Amino acid sequence: MSFRPHGYFLIILTICSLPAVVLSFDAHSHTRTDATQLEPPAAVYHELAQRDVANGALVDALSKQSDVGDISKKLQLKEALASTLSASELETLKQSLLKAMKYMLVDLAPPGFLEARLAGYYGSLFSTSEAQWILDSYDANRDRLEGSLLNTARLAFWAESFQDLATEAKSWSRSLKIPSGAMLPTFVPGDHIVVNKRAYGDATPRRGDVIVFNYPKDETKLFVKRVIGIPGDVIEVRNQAIYLNGTVLTESYIQHTDTHIQATDARDNLGPVTVPPESYFVLGDNREDSLDSRFWGYVPKGKILGKAEVIYFSIDLTSKTVRWNRLGLPVR
Repeated sequence: MSFRPHGYFLIILTICSLPAVVLSFDAHSHTRTDATQLEPPAAVYHELAQRDVANGALVDALSKQSDVGDISKKLQLKEALASTLSASELETLKQSLLKAMKYMLVDLAPPGFLEARLAGYYGSLFSTSEAQWILDSYDANRDRLEGSLLNTARLAFWAESFQDLATEAKSWSRSLKIPSGAMLPTFVPGDHIVVNKRAYGDATPRRGDVIVFNYPKDETKLFVKRVIGIPGDVIEVRNQAIYLNGTVLTESYIQHTDTHIQATDARDNLGPVTVPPESYFVLGDNREDSLDSRFWGYVPKGKILGKAEVIYFSIDLTSKTVRWNRLGLPVR
């Protein structure tokens, strides 16, 4: 299965092309401190930022600012859906996309990435004494002044920083659209996935991982396949069954669409072969409809973009309807 990067309709979550997040925060007149008045950074800003990220308050602030009407228009325009989404459907979609955004900006990010950016922003907005006052009352009545100030600051942070955050996030995460059925039933055409580009920075792919990589025969294309063999493994395909180091491999994730055995075709009979160092033997889950290592060889580790982690959106490309039951599915 090959596919290409896809910048998508709700760009608050796709990292390829992101429009400005339009926020309004006129509840309080507190304005950002002039650069000449900034105080030296203090631990209180970092503690405040850590609390906001850890308890979800920062992401929740963005959620409350999402323009459902604008989401609907973008969705209709980009995907030409068969029918207009209801308010409850839009809310379901928004929550799935927000979870994906949190996954990209918080869970997949380098440790402390978002907290550091937020702490710096709070340091430019509040004096040290103001920040300490807000922190001391953090878990108190949220309707008090400090709650209003902090919420206003969160909204302002997203309005001013989201574009830069999304640009940085492209270095460790990616959003991609599945165009074909080579990985059925794991992926269906129209699935949109989040790829963790940091998955193999200090680790190596494991058997069973679903990886995204540059196709060795044409590196302008990205492929997604499942790792079957790691360096040193002996792989054999015998009458469509996969043998790993001499033992038949049990695969709960595959489907067979043609049980007629082709005795001399690598599709159904191959090897045994030994996986070279720093290379991986990969197969599509839709075993009879996949262009994979049986035909073109191994994937060098250096060509691996990352690990497929979650399906955050899915659309039936024929009926132009949303597959609601696939939103948020982890990749297994």
